[in-house]
Amino acid sequence: LSDLSSSGAEQQKLIVDTHNALRREVKPTASNMMKMEWCPAAAKNAQNWANQCTLRHSPPNLRRTNVMCGENIFISSVPLSWSIVLQAWYNEGENFEYGTGAKRKGAVFGHYTQV
Repeated sequence: LSDLSSSGAEQQKLIVDTHNALRREVKPTASNMMKMEWCPAAAKNAQNWANQCTLRHSPPNLRRTNVMCGENIFISSVPLSWSIVLQAWYNEGENFEYGTGAKRKGAVFGHYTQV
């Protein structure tokens, strides 16, 4: 289960590198896509909320560091790697049309837009 933790430098690098790689793939491409970096304060806030085992988003005021942070939640009945989780969020982009929003009524894409 150590691969599921985000406390190690190797996992943190994987999470950040995968986010940045997926963000480079958005269509249309961004004219000034900001590069993500690991933020220990944001990770601590996220872990504190996750430790409560509440399947809902944290209050926005608990996601503040020096900037406001977005938030994605993932639940699975089996352990999954960070790469699979991040790809699942990104795959919601199939439901999203830039400038329009949902491609069809009820389509889920919020995790994609957070990535």
